Amino acid sequence: MVRKSGSAEPSVHMESWPYTIAQPVGAALSAGWTARDVAGLDDDELLARTFTVDPSVVQEATGRPGAADPSHVVLRQTAGLCRALAVDAAVGGVIGACDGELPLGVLIGAVAGLLDQPVDELEAAILPRLREAIEQGFIA
Repeated sequence: MVRKSGSAEPSVHMESWPYTIAQPVGAALSAGWTARDVAGLDDDELLARTFTVDPSVVQEATGRPGAADPSHVVLRQTAGLCRALAVDAAVGGVIGACDGELPLGVLIGAVAGLLDQPVDELEAAILPRLREAIEQGFIA
């Protein structure tokens, strides 16, 4: 896809997706442009925004029977491009808390407290993954 976004350079996005998709995909493709714009905001703007989990997203967890925690967690879209995103506890916790009420920065701070990690270190570690989740439509 190519988009002239008003900048000197056009925005070009190429993707190979050999997996199943759910028709129609038009809404998912057009939402992708806005999502890429939001994902490209500077850190302060992004951390000040609120997000919600897309209603098509479900969580898949696998692990040993009886284990306290899953060994592998994947968020999967059930509509549009049906993308999948493997997440760790921090990324999954922040995405799972996205209900449109609190800004992303506050959610990261809360998860940092639960994981007993410094907020600035957790933010630096997971912000690229959260940008990916925004760009791919898991949260908007």
